[in-house]
Order: sequence, then C-alpha cells, then structure tokens
Amino acid sequence: MPPEQVVNPEQKSAYDSPWPDSQRVLRVLWEFCWVIFCSWTPKPLNEWRLFWLRVFDAKIDGKPFVHQRARIAVPWNLTLHDRACLGDRANAYSLAEIEIGARATVPRKRISIPAATTSIWRDFRWLQRKSQLAKMHLSARALLFCPA
Repeated sequence: MPPEQVVNPEQKSAYDSPWPDSQRVLRVLWEFCWVIFCSWTPKPLNEWRLFWLRVFDAKIDGKPFVHQRARIAVPWNLTLHDRACLGDRANAYSLAEIEIGARATVPRKRISIPAATTSIWRDFRWLQRKSQLAKMHLSARALLFCPA
C-alpha cells in the first residue's frame, strides 16, 4: 500500500478534506443552484446553464454546450472554449483545472481525475503522468472515449 499522500500543503493529514471551509460552502451552494436551476432544463436552454456556470466563475469562451445531466464539481476550475461539449452524464471532477478546447467533445461518463494524477489529451494521444494539482487539458477537436 502506498504511503499517505497529502495533496494540499495546508492539509494536516491525508485524511482531512483538501477543501477549505469556504470552498466547501461554495460547492454546496453550486450543487444547490445546479439542481434547482439547471438540471431540469431542456437542451435549448444551454445559455441558461452557461449563465449559471459564469456566475460561479467558470471561464467560458464562445458558445460551448453543457448537457443538463453533466456533473461539474468545481465550476471555478472549469474552462470551456467555443463549441466544446460536456455531454450527457459527463462528470468533470478534479482538484485542479479542467480545460476543454474548441470543438472537443466529452461524450459521457466522466473526466474524473485524482489530485495526484494529470491526464492530458492532445492530438489523439493519451498521456498520463504523476504530479500534484496539475491541469487537465482536452485539446481542440479531440474526442474523449470513456469505457462503459
């Protein structure tokens, strides 16, 4: 079994939450807003969902598409470029930043990245390397396939 790894330097132990109290409150508020204002909306109300992502400081460039059943844990760490697509039941969860490039598509299931691993998709090559709180980037015109 690997030794305990503390991801956030301000963490006292590996068993403590990596999230400060202020971010935990923001995450609860975000989940509440997404469920009440966005999860029930039909596909044509994509602008409404993008509005709520902008309220929570997501970086949005152009007109991306976010499905109403997409799960976004930390919108302030999310960057979506023009015509990027976060599809049905995609789960964007990471302690670090997630950037989805122009015309890139995450069709379903997940982008779920543990804090100690970086996954980068560039030009249809999949790379993985160990690091702390590195950024995830899905390049332009990429398509991420997730096993069922």
